Amino acid sequence: MEIFEQRTRGMPAALNRQFIRADAVLLGQQTISRHRKAHTGSVKKPLRWRAETIIRHRTMIISMPSFTVFEYYIHVTPYLKGSRPHFFGSLQMNFLCHRIANIIELHSKHLAVNTYSLINDESDRSITVSRFSEMPEDERISFKTTRSMEPGKMYSLVVDYEGLLNQDGSTIGVFSVNYTSPQNGDGAAHYMMGTTLRPNHARSLFPCIDSPDHKAKFRVSVTREPSMRALSNTDLVDSTSNGSWVTDTFEMTEYLSPFHLVIVLFPNEDWVVSASADVHGVSCDLWMTNQAAANGRTALRLVARDIQFMEEYTGFTMPFKKMDFFAFKDYHTSAFEHPGLITLKTSVIRNALIETFDSTAKTVAHELGHQWFGNLVTIRTWGDLWISEGITCLVSFKALRNHHPRFREFGDYYHVTQLLTMRQEKKELTVPLYQRFEDRPTYRDVYQPLTWVKGQAVATVLEKYVGEESFRGVLRTILREKRWGSISIREFLDYLESASDSFSASSGWQWFGSAGYPLVTVNRSLGLLRFRCYLLNGETDRRLWPLNLEDLGGFGGPLMLGYELKYENGTVRHGELTFVGEESEVELVLDNSEQVEYFVLNTEGLYARVLYDDVLWRKLIANINSDHLSEYEHGLLSLIEDASVLYQYGLMDGEVFTELSNRYCHRHREAGEEDDYITSYSYDSFDATFYCWMLWSL
Repeated sequence: MEIFEQRTRGMPAALNRQFIRADAVLLGQQTISRHRKAHTGSVKKPLRWRAETIIRHRTMIISMPSFTVFEYYIHVTPYLKGSRPHFFGSLQMNFLCHRIANIIELHSKHLAVNTYSLINDESDRSITVSRFSEMPEDERISFKTTRSMEPGKMYSLVVDYEGLLNQDGSTIGVFSVNYTSPQNGDGAAHYMMGTTLRPNHARSLFPCIDSPDHKAKFRVSVTREPSMRALSNTDLVDSTSNGSWVTDTFEMTEYLSPFHLVIVLFPNEDWVVSASADVHGVSCDLWMTNQAAANGRTALRLVARDIQFMEEYTGFTMPFKKMDFFAFKDYHTSAFEHPGLITLKTSVIRNALIETFDSTAKTVAHELGHQWFGNLVTIRTWGDLWISEGITCLVSFKALRNHHPRFREFGDYYHVTQLLTMRQEKKELTVPLYQRFEDRPTYRDVYQPLTWVKGQAVATVLEKYVGEESFRGVLRTILREKRWGSISIREFLDYLESASDSFSASSGWQWFGSAGYPLVTVNRSLGLLRFRCYLLNGETDRRLWPLNLEDLGGFGGPLMLGYELKYENGTVRHGELTFVGEESEVELVLDNSEQVEYFVLNTEGLYARVLYDDVLWRKLIANINSDHLSEYEHGLLSLIEDASVLYQYGLMDGEVFTELSNRYCHRHREAGEEDDYITSYSYDSFDATFYCWMLWSL
């Protein structure tokens, strides 16, 4: 009974008494005995696995309109040694019934359910589980009750189960890692366990509604060997010894999505707290291997600056009382933003010792930004990932520019990776930022290369269109009204529409519902410059070149591009052109078209390409070294890249392109900037700049 009492500590007293009594009566003494044996390591009953291998096929999307889960009590006992690492789990799921129903359906993957029971807040024993069903092909299980559950009543589903630990080395899902510790030098194997549950691996740890918008509170407890240490999202509140085992219980979380839950179990002797700090009332510990422990203090200085900026920018204090970091020796990504416990690669922190620690600064700022955008307010579905990644990229980059001198400029390699992402968008496999996942999405489905860079680029475009302060106000409103809830891209666009008289949510959707990017054409015409906005995407590659602009559809998403117009008399004119609506045509009246010295559009280097007519191209080439144009370094970078792509499409004269590229390269050689990516790589081998892409490792 000690285990069950431990698991229910902190629950309402009435429900707690019912739960313990139900364990003894409904589950039976055999179940309790099995749990006691589990804690001594002597289990005679063989594990009943329904699926030995990963099943890859269509999975139904399951919604739960009949009830709302508000608490999960999860107890896990891992066994890391041996050829088949596994764990025993116990779950109590507290939920409120909204309508008459007699089926409880949950996600479950590779979990073998041993026992189950159902109780309600009135100890009504007439309602029990009459049938349990497993549907491994759909990764779900269901419990049918003897009679219907009643609306407005609270129920508790109690499940005891067993699960396997992933050993494929991916550090995805519920995984175990074997390694040789350099501490003792005896070559003995050491074992650890971790969880990375995005996008849909929470079902591998416990039966649940494994969807981002189904947020609940979690109370986690872990039974471990005394030589091990357990960490989770919240602080440890109790540690109880039970013979040769120790049970750690962690504080109840705030409302989180199931994939936010994290458990790390590791040998005490191999990891240490390399640095600690109290940042604006938030306790921060950095856990690293003994060999890398000296790197921690620099990283925590970054944490303090980023938290301070985020609190000032959002108007909300850090949502979590603690913010620890745990560095794995090997990890499948740079880092993941688990609330209260960010997991990351050791190499990310090791870079903090390098004089130019760009990777560390970007990663720390990005993961901390997620505590507001992604954790405090979560995405509605995985198709809405831009809400989390795009906005976080934008805001975290503001933090970097605020307190890191190297990032005070726009950021050279960010701009290079934006150009490279636009290159990738002309491939056939390009997908929109928003996707409707009707099948079970994999990690690669959800997190695509353009998720971060194009996500930030689109956020920048929208911010420029509605205005920086209005955009910031929208973010603050969302954090206030959706606190501990979730939001979709369409809802976000509705917020923008309400904050701007000129913004339309329906037109803004094209940035997300369509792959590709806008192409703006510029042509002279009797005292005018005429502009038209098209959509370039992967469909273009399936057509014969040269490309016919008449075959392209209009780009309806809102777009505001800055321009500079210089006349031969020295007068310089600045302004912005706005494109919105399916027939995006704009005109700019000139004082005298014959006296134009040059015209350049997209001076900020936003996510769009510009195609000038031949005369305007040649005027730009003649003035590429002018003092005015030199101020728009990223605009010029976009200029030469636009020319490279448009030449490939047959939209630009070959002689004009050759003259432009040679003049641009000559300009940089004269300035001694041999590291510029255009001077390093010829236009026909631009893909070599994947090196620059690797620098942007968020």
